[in-house]
Amino acid sequence: MPICHIFNQSVSLGKLPEDWKSAGVTPLFKQGDRDDVNNHRPISVIPVVVKVFERIVYEQSYAYLEEHDTLCKH
Repeated sequence: MPICHIFNQSVSLGKLPEDWKSAGVTPLFKQGDRDDVNNHRPISVIPVVVKVFERIVYEQSYAYLEEHDTLCKH
């Protein structure tokens, strides 16, 4: 199934494929004692296809809101 069809179905139905809803979380060390959990921050790794989909939805939504003067100037 072409990715464009999956994107369009997702928008039409308002649902994401289940595989797209999970992310791998990796702790990234900041500084200090490596054994202290508070010295790490979580990094979520999501599939590239989800990043592409999010960007397309963002750009189209933002363009629509700007065109219809819906966004607050602040």
